[in-house]
Amino acid sequence: MAIPLDAGSAPTGAADRLTSLDAGAIDDVALGARVLGSGGGGSPQTLAALARAVVGTGGPIPVVGLADLPADGVVMFVAQVGAPQILRERPPAHEARTAATALIRHLGAGPVAFASLEIGGSNALVSVPVAAAFGVPIVDADGMGRAYPRIDQTTMALRGIPAAPLALASPTGTWVLVGDADHGRAEDVLRAALPGLGGSAAAVLYAAPAGRLRGAVIDGSLSRAAAIGRALRRVQERRAPLGDFLRTGAATALFEGVVRRIEHVPTGSPAMVVTAVDARSGAVLRLDASEEFTEALVDGEVVARDPDVIVAMDVRSWQVVMADELHVGRPLLVLRLPADPAWHAVGGARAR
Repeated sequence: MAIPLDAGSAPTGAADRLTSLDAGAIDDVALGARVLGSGGGGSPQTLAALARAVVGTGGPIPVVGLADLPADGVVMFVAQVGAPQILRERPPAHEARTAATALIRHLGAGPVAFASLEIGGSNALVSVPVAAAFGVPIVDADGMGRAYPRIDQTTMALRGIPAAPLALASPTGTWVLVGDADHGRAEDVLRAALPGLGGSAAAVLYAAPAGRLRGAVIDGSLSRAAAIGRALRRVQERRAPLGDFLRTGAATALFEGVVRRIEHVPTGSPAMVVTAVDARSGAVLRLDASEEFTEALVDGEVVARDPDVIVAMDVRSWQVVMADELHVGRPLLVLRLPADPAWHAVGGARAR
């Protein structure tokens, strides 16, 4: 199947902003989060199932913008950190609530809302259970607009908003509080604490007034994920052409071909190099991945690079293919979704 490489060149329309999360919206966000994971970030399905259970019991969760909150009201960000395979084997229970309670005690003030730290991958819906537990809304924003492996790879960090103080909590109720620390040190302490917490933990961090966060986050990212997910599902169900999905995500089709070689690099970066070939034109794709896809080159020319989102799709089913799901012989369409302008305005994650 030939895909026109300019299929995504038409401007995308403004996505309808979410005002609440119900089961249908959760499914849309989960599928969109898989796209925005850029080949990594873990599967959204575990936390999506937990979020569906929460709204099934307590009803939809309100979604607000930062502008809807009092400027001095504290917003807390939530992430599940650690090995993704542990998250699949041992779904979280009350860890985020435990971590939030510890941070609230330390700060002496509760949040007016929670937000997910990253919209890409498994963490897209991590804030749903804790927001429901505290009876506050979720903010339609995140700190990455995609997935990244480190807590300091955020637009908040680039604007001087500290991740710490932060709290970590394990499924057993053990919690750790990290006080004042710069972004790199907070990441190091978090990683050092994880083995003692069982390899996976909930983190509540980047607690800051809503007024300070305005202009420092990726605004509207929850709504964007939902719109992308809805559009992709229609394509997968053969109810809409691929171009509709590309326009919704402002995506550009870069390459279509078949994976011919996968090289795993034992040390250094990238950790994996994928080579694919377009049998019609002879074009060669090189796709680099660490924990996510980081760079795509066609015939030696860079066509996409982190912090832009690089997406691989199976052309037979239009399923999103994660980096660890690639294999020789798999037919792919590779896309680029542009990073939020906030990344380029301040140098992006590569500048860290």
